This record gives sequence, structure tokens and C-alpha cells, in this order.
Amino acid sequence: MFRPAIDDYLKSIELGYNVQQSYSNLGLSYVFKNDSIAAVYFEKSLKLKPDNPDISNLLRYCRTRLKKDNRLRRDLPNNE
Repeated sequence: MFRPAIDDYLKSIELGYNVQQSYSNLGLSYVFKNDSIAAVYFEKSLKLKPDNPDISNLLRYCRTRLKKDNRLRRDLPNNE
């Protein structure tokens, strides 16, 4: 269901178009799939726009939700 969107966001990043927003959208796509890789994409988005509270909140939500579900991968950066 989310695969076409994920592919589009990855292509957008590859082409250098709207990279920060594409990282955020990838993160959201993976959150909806309950995939812990979402945190990685939120981290990348936050590095490009560190003063964006929406991205910070999404990253925090992602970590909280995945940790609660015991799905947060141990190899993700800044696991708490």
C-alpha cells in the first residue's frame, strides 16, 4: 500500500528535489507500516531542518510508539 509512495520519495531524494520533506514523508510512511526505520528518516529530516518542531515531535512519537510496541531497533541512532 505504501510502496509506491516510498519509491517516489526515494526517487525525489535521489534527484535532490525537496529532500527534507521527502525524508519526513518517508518517516511517516514507515510509521504507518510500523517499521522502525521511520526514526532514521526523521533523523535525516531533522538534520536538514533542525529548528522544525513538527519533525522533532514526529521523531519523538515514532520512538515512543515503536518502543511501546517493542519494535524499536537497537541499531537506530539516539535510542533512549
